[in-house]
Amino acid sequence: MKIALNASCSLLMIILATSCDKAGRLRAEQIEVEKKRGQVQDQIRQLEERFRSLGPNGMSSVSPIEKQASQMNDKATAMEAQSTALHRKWNAIDQSMNDLRPKIDAWKAKNLR
Repeated sequence: MKIALNASCSLLMIILATSCDKAGRLRAEQIEVEKKRGQVQDQIRQLEERFRSLGPNGMSSVSPIEKQASQMNDKATAMEAQSTALHRKWNAIDQSMNDLRPKIDAWKAKNLR
């Protein structure tokens, strides 16, 4: 009987200890979840403040910025094309000068003596 009583007490202690561990882990997890929840709420508040700082037309001010960025991109593309064309002209002029240089040197040698 004593052995059965000791075994029952041991079994009861093991069950209680296991449930206490579960409760402790659940409490720790609950605290962690609450902390994350607070961080998310802080982020939401910050985003709401940013939207409010944009004024009454908060989201409508995003569209002009996108339009302006698109226009700037188009302008940059046009300038790049113009730069490429000017670079080609420069190379053509440079090649022409290289072709004419021997003729000019020959003329100078003949006429400037």
